[in-house]
Amino acid sequence: MGERTIGAPQLQGGVHTLTISDAEPGTHLRVVDERGRDVVTVVADHAGNAHLAFVPDEHTLLDGPEALVAILGTGDTLRAGTYEVHDDTRAVPLGPVRVLAVDEHPDPALYEQPLEEGFGYLTVRDGVQLSAMVRFPNADLYGPPPYPTVIEYSGYSPQAADGHDVVETVARQPWVLHGRPGMVGLSYPGISQLYVAATRPPHLAAIAPMSVIDDLWRQQWPGGVYNSGFTRAWLAMRDRQTAVGGQAWDLRRIEAGDQVAADNQRVRTQNFDFEQFGRSMENFRPMLEARRAAELVDRIEVPVYLTGAWQDEQTGSRFALMLDRFESSPHVRFNLFNGHHPDGYSPMVVTRWFGSNRSS
Repeated sequence: MGERTIGAPQLQGGVHTLTISDAEPGTHLRVVDERGRDVVTVVADHAGNAHLAFVPDEHTLLDGPEALVAILGTGDTLRAGTYEVHDDTRAVPLGPVRVLAVDEHPDPALYEQPLEEGFGYLTVRDGVQLSAMVRFPNADLYGPPPYPTVIEYSGYSPQAADGHDVVETVARQPWVLHGRPGMVGLSYPGISQLYVAATRPPHLAAIAPMSVIDDLWRQQWPGGVYNSGFTRAWLAMRDRQTAVGGQAWDLRRIEAGDQVAADNQRVRTQNFDFEQFGRSMENFRPMLEARRAAELVDRIEVPVYLTGAWQDEQTGSRFALMLDRFESSPHVRFNLFNGHHPDGYSPMVVTRWFGSNRSS
């Protein structure tokens, strides 16, 4: 991708995140909140990047992965608010920059961006561009749009706020029937539906989460014992795929001249080791409560069709513990069966899914 030119540092506020790019490598960057309190000092890596999502209770120098791991047991997520970034080489601080909360919705005009058939990009509230693939049915068989539309929201790194913006943008497309898309998916794109639907996108029609979990922490620490089986292997694969050049399709787009894809790879120097992150959380902490799907599903206000297998070899059967919490959904249907993780797409499940749609 060529050499990176280091210029004036850039700040990008996200949803409970702050990214610093184009800094001089090795520079100490002190993050100060709107009350003038020093929150944390980070060090720009060899590519001039630094990223904040978790911060310590007291001001600390985070000069590497080990220091970050050390604070995960006692720290918290970066709070929404306005921040400045100070470095000793500049008389004037960088910023201010706004860090968003999940419920800080953007101007609805953001959702008017057009999406064309095929590969493209969708811009969410913090300016990040997410890749999107739009596929239409065979027009010879189904005629012209609008079409019933569903979203499979995956990629292994989504935020719930991003998903809210995705749903609302897709809903504005002229090819979406009634302007009400639904969500579908098994495993990770099944789990992500629960978090997205809990943000209550106004134009979401319904969700169909399959083979899901109820709690991210207990998935990695079932019974307080580290899951060194599937979960460990799954995390190792995610680490490989999210590394620079970790996915062949992305490299092909970059080689073909996709500058957005190339730019998105640059911040990968700040990737955190997922397994190391999980292993640092040996004990359940209050900050993890907000990441429990079971604590969010009572906010879902659309119909739900959820399926799961008692013998699921990948995600287990804890999903059943949250089935009585969909209190705000007007219509719920659960399909529970003896089987395995991929059986969410078995004929038994799909035919009942179809019947559920017709009856509701």
